[in-house]
Amino acid sequence: MFELSKVQAALEQFSLDGWLFYDFRGSNVLSRRILDIPDSAMGSRRFFYFVPQSGQPVKLVHRIESEALDHLPGEKIVYLRWQELEAGIATLLRDAKTIAMEYSPRNANPYISRVDAGTVELVRESVESIVPSGDLVQLFEAVWDAEQWELHQRAGIETDKAFEIAWSFIATQVR
Repeated sequence: MFELSKVQAALEQFSLDGWLFYDFRGSNVLSRRILDIPDSAMGSRRFFYFVPQSGQPVKLVHRIESEALDHLPGEKIVYLRWQELEAGIATLLRDAKTIAMEYSPRNANPYISRVDAGTVELVRESVESIVPSGDLVQLFEAVWDAEQWELHQRAGIETDKAFEIAWSFIATQVR
């Protein structure tokens, strides 16, 4: 479940003005998971969701899919033409200087690099700096709850047992 207060606390921790989530046709699975967008909700238009370090988030969605982010808090800006999209991005980011996106300079970390170069170029027109969101993503995407941790522990025990049986069998066969 998306928790705005936790995201904003992380933005403060990393001294970022905000986190700009973006997706086009399911290309950014990290954004979709963090924002709790089900796999079945496959859109055909771009959306942006800007979470500032403080204050209310802002959604930028296409008119055809204007309900795409309705489950999330924040004001909604609807665009139709590309000019409205570009103006909307500028509006989202008007008070931001340094933001995070699922981007990796020179694709150094391809696991985090989910935003295409053209979109990064477009966003760069409105901010001073875009930084990789990898440290943020790991706080919200790469975490286990108590049940998952317990399952991991049990899997380790069962794996150890399987290796013990396998090595015992091998030992008896080579003697």
